[in-house]
Amino acid sequence: MDGEKDFSDVYFGLNSGSPVNVGHLFETDKSFCSRRDLQIFVRNVGQKNNIGIVVTASRGGDGKGLGDAVVYFGCERSLSYRRNKEKDNTSEVKNKKRSSGTKRCNCPFRLKGKEISAGEWRLFVIDGNHNHDFPIYNVGRSIMSRLSEDEKLKAKEMTQAHVPPSQILISIKNENKENLTTMKQVYNYRQTLRKEEMGDRSVTQQLLSYLNKESYFFSYRASPTDVVTDLFFANKKAVQLLHQFYYVLIMDCTYKTNKYKMPLLQIVGCVPTGKNFVVGLAFLQDEKKDSFEWALQCTKALFDQNHLPEVIVTDREYALMNAIDGVFPSSYHMLCTRHIAKNVESRAKVGTRSEIFARGFVGRWNQIVHAETEVDYEEKNTWLIHAKKFVHAYTNKVLHFGNRTTNRVESAHNALKRFLKTSTGSLDTIWSRVHSFLELQENEIKASFVRSTNKDLHISVLHLLTGLTGKISHVAIKKDL
Repeated sequence: MDGEKDFSDVYFGLNSGSPVNVGHLFETDKSFCSRRDLQIFVRNVGQKNNIGIVVTASRGGDGKGLGDAVVYFGCERSLSYRRNKEKDNTSEVKNKKRSSGTKRCNCPFRLKGKEISAGEWRLFVIDGNHNHDFPIYNVGRSIMSRLSEDEKLKAKEMTQAHVPPSQILISIKNENKENLTTMKQVYNYRQTLRKEEMGDRSVTQQLLSYLNKESYFFSYRASPTDVVTDLFFANKKAVQLLHQFYYVLIMDCTYKTNKYKMPLLQIVGCVPTGKNFVVGLAFLQDEKKDSFEWALQCTKALFDQNHLPEVIVTDREYALMNAIDGVFPSSYHMLCTRHIAKNVESRAKVGTRSEIFARGFVGRWNQIVHAETEVDYEEKNTWLIHAKKFVHAYTNKVLHFGNRTTNRVESAHNALKRFLKTSTGSLDTIWSRVHSFLELQENEIKASFVRSTNKDLHISVLHLLTGLTGKISHVAIKKDL
């Protein structure tokens, strides 16, 4: 369209063959109260005219009113590229295709800012010529699209609140329509924050310092080369809940939570109001019996040894099942009935190739699983190996509070992954999100206790249970009615 600039019109700093003089744009008789005011003026004029200005040298800092301070400005493309031979000769760089470049082209443009006296500054043009053309767009030019101090503070606060980079950038641009920052610069600033926080510590050292700071219970195993192979940690508030509600544990592994591809074992308990709480989490090197035994020993250490779990619910992971038998021999181990039902249905469909027959088979299967007495079960079946781990006739003898599946821990997996928002994070960045997740979880559990204590349910027969009001949860009342 006429009057509009097309992307094909953009100049990427190519030398046009003739100098461009812009010195007149910076000529001024104005005096500036400080070096900062002078720099703001220079950069604002440059930005309005698509000229990137940088400080090339200075002397005397902000000045002391003696007239000795000087600051020199140049084009962002001043000087020439100097190759770092020592860095470029490393094997890592030699084996990697370099995709970087340089903006420097010996641009002669020079300005001089000088402190006159009594803190006043003046600006002088030394050379107003540029040996290159200027790009039409300023978006993404590092010198012009860097975050301001206020924007950095906002980005830092939002990063600590686990806001995604895209949302941080949108928020900044909503407040400042002239902002030229790109996603890359937001990522770079977040990485700068992380480096500042880590200092000289490694990822593992940083993670352990976090765990110590927040008084977590934690344990880890390392290889002979001091590489962490397994890590277990538990929030101290979750341990307090565990000492009160130790009856049932539900555990399962999930994946795609970290860049090291370590499976995450999540161990979940439940409270009377129906809420879940994460007892502990373990990043494991593999899903073998030894790894599970180590994680379960760490979990066992959280308990009052006189009050170990009555029931543990898992899926049919044989390594985990064997580890439970060794570490928690007095706990009743149950298998997830939902997983079993899904496997039965899929096998029936494949084996019979008939949807109708498969549904009928699943119906008969459910009759076996839901048999309420051993006599009833024996009449319906004689061959199930693990029957005592999921058939109601056996599982009804233990205090499992209706937890016959691993739904709670899988729900916890889903909630945690939504909070992590990445499958490639390192352990230190993952932990900060997990910590926030556990803090919010505790808050929700407390709120559910308050609701059961302070609110009366609108149930017509509740007057029969007035003596229980505020003493048992709403979930328990509803199940009994």
